[in-house]
Amino acid sequence: MMRWWITGMKSLQAYVMNALSDFLKPQEHVSIFSFDYWSSANGITVASTLIAAVLGAVFGTLGTAAISWWLAKRTATEQLRRDEAVRIEKDKAIALEMFVKAMTITNQLYSVLGLVLNMLQTAEKNGVGDLDLWQKVLPMSGITSNPDRFTAQEAAVLIGGKEFDVPNNLFLLAEKYGSLTDSINRYSERRLRLTDLLSAEIEVGGLGSSRLSKEQYKRYQGKMYELNDMAAQICQALPEDFEFSKDVTEKIGPTFKKVLSDDDFPTAVFPAEAEARCVEFRKFLG
Repeated sequence: MMRWWITGMKSLQAYVMNALSDFLKPQEHVSIFSFDYWSSANGITVASTLIAAVLGAVFGTLGTAAISWWLAKRTATEQLRRDEAVRIEKDKAIALEMFVKAMTITNQLYSVLGLVLNMLQTAEKNGVGDLDLWQKVLPMSGITSNPDRFTAQEAAVLIGGKEFDVPNNLFLLAEKYGSLTDSINRYSERRLRLTDLLSAEIEVGGLGSSRLSKEQYKRYQGKMYELNDMAAQICQALPEDFEFSKDVTEKIGPTFKKVLSDDDFPTAVFPAEAEARCVEFRKFLG
């Protein structure tokens, strides 16, 4: 704006000088500092020219400044609009990533729940349902050692929208799932080590059995107790963690629809079989 003001003042100066050269040549020997000169026709002409020049320069400069201010404001508004659109798209991408993570955790919990349930059902069918839990729950492979986690950046999208329960529950879900997968992996490793020491014989139907002397039993009793306790904790946590994960995941869609003002955001719907599996699983826990 300062550049425009200087340009306007230069134009004013040039205009005034031209006016002075044209009109400040009195035809009579009258001082331009006298009232007679400025009340004469020539003086009035000079005065009106000067006033017009000053007003023209001032209003011209103000007009240019106003137009420039309007253009700058319009440009800033357009930039803000573009920035907002970029932010919304980024938030949607983050929200979808959170949704996929929660769905992945829930599906994996459902799969492990079904796997352990099948082990318990198989033991019951084979007539060994009264065995200790560690003897019925076999080692499991393919359980992740690097479970999904939720980040502060992801939670910020919901917290910025005044939604606090869902992000808190997602962090809790990640902790539960991480703890469970770690327990399953440690249980599987310890059980394999113990069964290797016991040298089980595989019988008809795939059942393994070991004959232990009193001395051997005393030697391994502590390990068997620890394994049974770990198996019990895993079986206790599985249906609880799955139901918690299912409940949290079902709330993600409606919450993000509200926060993002996006009615097309996906929602999770789980079949009735999911709850039925939990009910069936708990029957084996007594």
